[in-house]
Amino acid sequence: MCWTPARTVRRTLGLLCDAIREGLLTVPSVSAPADDLLASQYRLPFKHGGFAEWCEREGVFAH
Repeated sequence: MCWTPARTVRRTLGLLCDAIREGLLTVPSVSAPADDLLASQYRLPFKHGGFAEWCEREGVFAH
């Protein structure tokens, strides 16, 4: 039997939000790819053009 380390699975939206928190991306730079994901039938908790509003409403970046 082989041992493998535990892996944490993160969904796309969580990874994008992490990158914004770390200063690697900005909300505007993530909005367009989020809209592209929605156009491809990817399910996200907001509608086209709604990423920034969703972040604000959900307090995603509140400290």
